Amino acid sequence: MEITHTSPVLDADAVEHLRQFGTEIAYTPGSVILRRGEVGQSFYVILAGSVEISVENPQGDRLKLRELGEGNFFGEISLLIQSPVTADVMASRPLKVLVCSKDSFLAALADSATLGATLSRVLASRLAANTTDLWSLHQ
Repeated sequence: MEITHTSPVLDADAVEHLRQFGTEIAYTPGSVILRRGEVGQSFYVILAGSVEISVENPQGDRLKLRELGEGNFFGEISLLIQSPVTADVMASRPLKVLVCSKDSFLAALADSATLGATLSRVLASRLAANTTDLWSLHQ
């Protein structure tokens, strides 16, 4: 089963602001960046390429939740609510990301109200999409 949609992305100003707080890292297709259940340590912004967000059910079937591309981000949930990573994240194409440690991510948020508002908008959009997906699965 696959659930995917396009979600809003960070604008160029937000990405440039975050560059002050992070480091660029490249991954090859198939590289696992985050595993469900791990302790999250970083916030990632996709500069080029894409990632697949997925989970595995108890029967071993993989459920693709979404594909994220340039300007999108991941890793924020575990940092913001101090919980384990909620899904697996794997590079689906050659990938370049901006990686911010937890402290750097929180400093970037404190430094820019606009960044916080942008992240809130994207997260609200994702929540709405997830709610719609869950509803449709039960119909």
